[in-house]
Amino acid sequence: MARNTIDSIEREMDRLRQKKDQLEYFGADEFLDGAVLQFDKAFGNGGTIYSYVAIKAAGLWYLSGRLQVGVSWEELVDFMSKGVDKVWVVKEYEEI
Repeated sequence: MARNTIDSIEREMDRLRQKKDQLEYFGADEFLDGAVLQFDKAFGNGGTIYSYVAIKAAGLWYLSGRLQVGVSWEELVDFMSKGVDKVWVVKEYEEI
């Protein structure tokens, strides 16, 4: 029984270390509402690459092509941590 508990704790520690590494890589959410991020995400080994835009509103992030609900920065980082190499902050717009 003690071995199962230790294994469980070690798995949880590994999960938390991975989450810490992800948050350190992407940084803290210091973005104001209205901020826009753009990134490409690959799915699977050599799979399809999709482009995403995330906009921050009322403290939550809303993604194109995904859920219709806002997500926290930690949830967005979790989504970006697999298959995303670079994230761009959109700072300039062109009127159409």
